[in-house]
This record gives sequence, structure tokens and C-alpha cells, in this order.
Amino acid sequence: MIPIRSFCQALCLSCVALSVSSTSAELASVVGEFDEHYSTEVPVSGNVIAGLMLAPASKIISQEFSPYIQLPESTDMPQTVCLSVVSQDGVYSANNTYRIPPSAVGNLIRADYTQSKHQQILIEKDASIALKAQPGNCGSVSADQYLITQNGPDNSDAQLILKIDSLGATDVLVASRGADRKVTRGQCQQLAGDRKTGFDYSCTLPVQLPAQGATQVRIQRLRFGRKMPAITLMING
Repeated sequence: MIPIRSFCQALCLSCVALSVSSTSAELASVVGEFDEHYSTEVPVSGNVIAGLMLAPASKIISQEFSPYIQLPESTDMPQTVCLSVVSQDGVYSANNTYRIPPSAVGNLIRADYTQSKHQQILIEKDASIALKAQPGNCGSVSADQYLITQNGPDNSDAQLILKIDSLGATDVLVASRGADRKVTRGQCQQLAGDRKTGFDYSCTLPVQLPAQGATQVRIQRLRFGRKMPAITLMING
């Protein structure tokens, strides 16, 4: 068994680091009907990963909620991507499949969110909204494959943020290891608020973004010092 303090040393990384483009983004259209829910009666999702996104160091003032997704340069990439959006309190949630424009592989795409009936709420809740994107159709995605999302086209001075639904954990640890085998440790903090059905922890990873590739990240949750099942995920960039 790996000691808690040294779990980061056991991480393995596939390929190199994350890569995010700041070029103009093509618009990706929704497949089927736009699916979103706003209700005060919120069931627990059971998904540990609520969001994985780049967040700027300073808040961006926006008049539109417009999620962006970075696509990897891969011929194996499906023709669709699943975008999930959830608020910290869980009141708002959405899961929609988007069709990827053929020429957008390796570039940034913008998910069409104009059909949302709750744009104003999403703008007001900006800091407490989690985004996550996974290759494929919603409902048939791989549990450990993720893409980079961001709420805006510019990623200057951005940090990689993970929004975690700890499912009862009292502490969360996160780390990755680069191609140079150097361990990068993240910082996690428990979020304030009376209602945290969507997610209750926010973790920041100071990853480097100079090259394309796929990064493996490990999340270890603890409950009063005892390990809960670890989560390992692959971020394709």
C-alpha cells in the first residue's frame, strides 16, 4: 500500500503536457434537443469529477455563457463530444452532445449555448459553474477520458481547475507527473456554502501548456485520514 504522503510519487504520465490553442473557434452544434435542467430538487449525481477546465487568473466579465472545448490532434477522435455543465449547488445541470466540425480537429471549438433558457443565471453563477467535456456521445463516454474546457476563447495566465464532488471526503489530494518525471502537486480547498450538491472541492493544478499530448492526473480522496477509491483520468489536449 502506498503511504498517503507519497501517493503522488506513484503517478504515471502518458505522453507529454497539455496543449491549448487560442485561435478562433468554430461553432459546434447540438445533436438532438438541448438538454438542461433547473430545479431545487436535486439528486446526488455520484460523479466525482464535476468539472475540468482552464480558468483565468482574473475574472472575465461576459455577457454570454459560451463554453469552449479544446480538441486533440488525433485521427481517433470521435465526431462528437459530450459537454456537461453543473452549478455548485446542483440546481442547474445540462448534458449535451455536440457535433464536431470536420476542420476543427486539433483546434478550439465553441459549444452553441444559445438554446439555453438560463443564460442569465449561468452568467451570474459564473464562478460556481463547472464544465467538463468528454469524447463521444453523452451516455456512452469513457469514464476516464476528458478534454479541456474553458469559458472564453483566451487562456492567457490560465490554471487547470478541477471541480470535485468528494462524496463525503474530508480531504482531497491531486497531482500529475510530466514527461520529465517531475511531480506536479495541486492545491485543493473545500468550498463554502450551505448547498454543495454539484461539487464541494476545487483543485488547482499549475500544469505547463507548451506542447500537445495527454496528461494523466490522479485524485485521492480521504475521509478522516482513510483512503477512499482513487480516481485516475486522462486529459487529452
